[in-house]
Amino acid sequence: MQEGVELSVRPLQFVQGVLLVALLTAGTVLGQDHSSVAATELDAFLESQRLEMDAPGMSAAIAHRGRVIYAGAAGLAEVANGVAASARTVYNIGSVSKVNAVIAIMKLVEQGRVDVDDPIQTWVPDFPEKSPTITLRHVLTHTSGIRHYLPTDFGRRENKERYDSIQDAIEIFREDELLFPPGALWSYSSYATNMLQAVVEETTGVGFEEFLHDAVWSPAGMLTTGFDVPERIISYRARGYRREPPSGRLMHEPYGDLSYKFAGGGMISTVLDQVRLGAALNSGRLLTPEVVEMMYTPLEPPPKRFDPVRDPQSIDFGQGLIWRVETDAQGRRVVSHTGSVVGFRTALLNYPEDDLVVAVMVNIASRPRDTAFDLANFAFAHLVADEGRAQ
Repeated sequence: MQEGVELSVRPLQFVQGVLLVALLTAGTVLGQDHSSVAATELDAFLESQRLEMDAPGMSAAIAHRGRVIYAGAAGLAEVANGVAASARTVYNIGSVSKVNAVIAIMKLVEQGRVDVDDPIQTWVPDFPEKSPTITLRHVLTHTSGIRHYLPTDFGRRENKERYDSIQDAIEIFREDELLFPPGALWSYSSYATNMLQAVVEETTGVGFEEFLHDAVWSPAGMLTTGFDVPERIISYRARGYRREPPSGRLMHEPYGDLSYKFAGGGMISTVLDQVRLGAALNSGRLLTPEVVEMMYTPLEPPPKRFDPVRDPQSIDFGQGLIWRVETDAQGRRVVSHTGSVVGFRTALLNYPEDDLVVAVMVNIASRPRDTAFDLANFAFAHLVADEGRAQ
């Protein structure tokens, strides 16, 4: 390893063989000059992170300039039957679903069919008028004032029963008072972003999943991404887990029906598909550069975070349209999102100017975002540098 790269590796106890894939663009593989050394180090690092998180399994992938340059895993996707995790393992991606959803919205913006400054009732007429008006931009920047989850939500109907339409799901929060006037403050809200499904369906006249498949997933070469529909048989699917306090015994995460929040957190995918998504954005295959930049432009001035008991506090990142926008320690711009749902955690990082994308997925409560940044630092110091020397 090169000096200064922070990538600590514990002694290897279990490492699944690395999967070097050539599916993002035809004929692409990890460069032969550094594949064995880098893959071994990255495999070992994933195992160390899995152990630190006390997680059954973990998968990760890195793409650079449209090529998957690393894809691997450690541990188990499904414990009871000893099914090993791999880069093809399918996880629930939680709020990384929002990233997939906003790309669909921006496709409609690019086509002139949607304006982000229109009232949300343009597409969701059943949602009550609020004062001042909630716009689509408010929804996309978490400044709508619509609440997030409450602990009491999940003892009721929300994740226990099937919602046949987004209009039914909106009933969960539609009559609740706003936390603040739209545009005044920032407060993360999955409930608000669930309405992105209605925007797509009202605009196009087709189902949300069908539109995503045709306009986003298929053009990006995403082979396994879809909605979490419980009765579907999904190959290579992971189980979500939790540790039971105080014993720490590993348990299945209780079942949750996610039909109330497909846009906000109800999708399933793989690390391979999510780095393909970032690579397709970077290459211009999904959206024009101008529309992509709209997504990545933070609100100005930065909104302050709503707090029910204290004065509003500053946020430490830029809020784009869904995407979180930051600058890393080396001055590189990175856009990102994380997800958490039914025992799964996901992190997706994209460095647009460097065309480097990293995805990490874990099947227990954890912090894969930190792992993703470590993988990005390793890639910049080793894999990307080696690619440059080989050219």
